[in-house]
Amino acid sequence: MKKLTILVGFLFGCVWITSAQTAEKATTDSLRLKEIRVKLDSVSTLDKDGGAVKTGDEAPIEISVGAMPLPELVRNIASNSQVNIGIKGAEGISATCNFSSAKITDLVYYLCKEYHLDLDLVGNIVSIFPVVVPLEIKIPKVEYSPETQMLKYDLENDELSKVAKRLSDVSGVNLIVPQPLLSRQVSGYVSGLPLEQAISALASTNGLRVKKENELLFRIEAKDPQSTSFLENIDSFDENVLSVDSLGVITAQITSGDVQSIIVELCRRMGLNFFFISPISQRTSIYVKEVDFDTLLSLLFSGTPYSFYCENNIYIFGSNASGSGQGLIAAKVIALRNRSVDKIPEIIPELLRDLQIKQFNDLNSLILCGDQRQIARVCAFLKSIDQKVPLITIEVMIGEITKKTLQELGLTAGLGAAPESPQTYTPFQMTLKSNTINNLLGQLGLKNIGKVSNNFYLTIKEEKGGLEVMSTPKLSTLNGHEAVLKSGETQYYKEVMNNIIGTQNPIQSESYTWKSLEANMTLRIVPFVSADSTITLDIEIEQSEFTAREEKTAPPGIATRSFKSQIRLHNGEMVLLGGIDRSSKDKTSTGLPLIARIPILRWIFGSTRNNKSDYKLTLFIKPTVIM
Repeated sequence: MKKLTILVGFLFGCVWITSAQTAEKATTDSLRLKEIRVKLDSVSTLDKDGGAVKTGDEAPIEISVGAMPLPELVRNIASNSQVNIGIKGAEGISATCNFSSAKITDLVYYLCKEYHLDLDLVGNIVSIFPVVVPLEIKIPKVEYSPETQMLKYDLENDELSKVAKRLSDVSGVNLIVPQPLLSRQVSGYVSGLPLEQAISALASTNGLRVKKENELLFRIEAKDPQSTSFLENIDSFDENVLSVDSLGVITAQITSGDVQSIIVELCRRMGLNFFFISPISQRTSIYVKEVDFDTLLSLLFSGTPYSFYCENNIYIFGSNASGSGQGLIAAKVIALRNRSVDKIPEIIPELLRDLQIKQFNDLNSLILCGDQRQIARVCAFLKSIDQKVPLITIEVMIGEITKKTLQELGLTAGLGAAPESPQTYTPFQMTLKSNTINNLLGQLGLKNIGKVSNNFYLTIKEEKGGLEVMSTPKLSTLNGHEAVLKSGETQYYKEVMNNIIGTQNPIQSESYTWKSLEANMTLRIVPFVSADSTITLDIEIEQSEFTAREEKTAPPGIATRSFKSQIRLHNGEMVLLGGIDRSSKDKTSTGLPLIARIPILRWIFGSTRNNKSDYKLTLFIKPTVIM
């Protein structure tokens, strides 16, 4: 709303100024025409007898012309009316008129009004000439506030001599302009700068230079076109607009300042070595607080064709335009500490790839060549991603819980060596040899039955299940990378092919190849370390085992169990995963024919086997972060 009010006010002011100018011009023309009428009324003509008469009493004339040069028209009027009329300075004007019974005074008055003419009387001679418009005296727009000591100006093709005079009048400062520069036209605009800076900005903008003789005297000079020095016209800055503390921290409040002058001033105050390979023709406004020198340089050169870099503690400035012969191109080797250089060029954003990027695998480094500012941006990006990647050690225990019940009721006897006891966790198994059996028969009073031979044995057995530890691997991998454990066995089978050769008398042959199948336990884990030191694990486990072959030459069967999970836990914390179940059940019996079917006797003369098994695969996981 405020902007709209200002705009309306501005437009109203423009209309008012235009209206005032139009009214002033109309008033001036009205006075001029009144004076012409008075002068014409005093002009005399000659009658046919040579006597003088007033122009109001002269005989009317007839006239009709189209696009006739005005001087010729006036001569014809003078000849026909016997009036002494002369005209000058109107050669380029053409007139058109068609009058009947017109008076001479009215005709001359019409021409003066229509074609912006004026006249003068010399005795009885009328002299007509174009109206001379007085030249407008343009006053340079220069303002100065003694309270704030700030100078404002808005100049457009103003003469330097008038600008200097106006500036001296409003500020009291003497500005000396040499004779060759008095008519020099200058332009420029500042909304408010300290007096000295404003004068320097005006000179620099218009290809001039200013020298300060004292606080009240400045001298404007032309730059030497033969000079090759880039530093001969350097502006100075007060501490209130450009300051540097003892730590090199910079604060700047500069409006329309010369970039090259800012750089030189800072380098001199900070004691820095500097070198310009090409001039920097750029002006800028900058308002920063407590920044370092390199940051300020990046801001000054942002969006410009100029750049910088520091080599051997020397700051070098210039243009970065390629093919100019003065291009400021830097090269830098960036050594990576925690990342492999192979994949780095792929992850650099497109907006930062305006450089030549080469890999140097021997030193795990990148070689960057191009604009120093772009190199600095890429270096900052590489620093942010070249961080230590956590190493995670994962301890895994893979076990199978077996819930198994095996009962063999009855006696198993035989001749020869007794069978070995199976390896179970909670077994009950008794194998009785010949001497034990003979002693037992004697104690029972059954010696008359006889004795068993020395190689006779008798077995009674019962089994239960337990926990079987299948594997206890320890894996290590980097954050976000997959760790894989794979173990198993391979079985082979024969694949037979029948070949028939020939058609009339075919010959049949047989060939075969050996094929393989794998049954493995595969564990895949991908760890992710969060900022709060928690660890997220993507876990995938697959277990396969061979089953019985349907035929001797058939491929073995494979039974597969797998699960996939994602968990989160703290560093060093252990978690138990499970859920892959498998069960089996079988029942068999053996014994003497017919007798083994008789109750009670079948326990003595036979055996019954009941086997029920439940298997559950379990997984214990413990991750540990190692930086």
